[in-house]
Amino acid sequence: MNSRAWVSVPLLEWDKVEIKENGDPVWEDNSFIEGVEGIEEAHKEDGYIIFRIGSGSYSFRVSKTSFR
Repeated sequence: MNSRAWVSVPLLEWDKVEIKENGDPVWEDNSFIEGVEGIEEAHKEDGYIIFRIGSGSYSFRVSKTSFR
């Protein structure tokens, strides 16, 4: 309980991605989207999006987005 961790989600060499946690967007247009409980922050680093998360169970899904 009350643990914190960093989770690295690979970008799979894609330029633009959307990442969802349990169906809720947490990363889009190269920006962290706040509002999902337990996910405190995120940043891009060395081919990964790195999330700081609290205790719990998470399911991240990454998908490629097209250029607008």
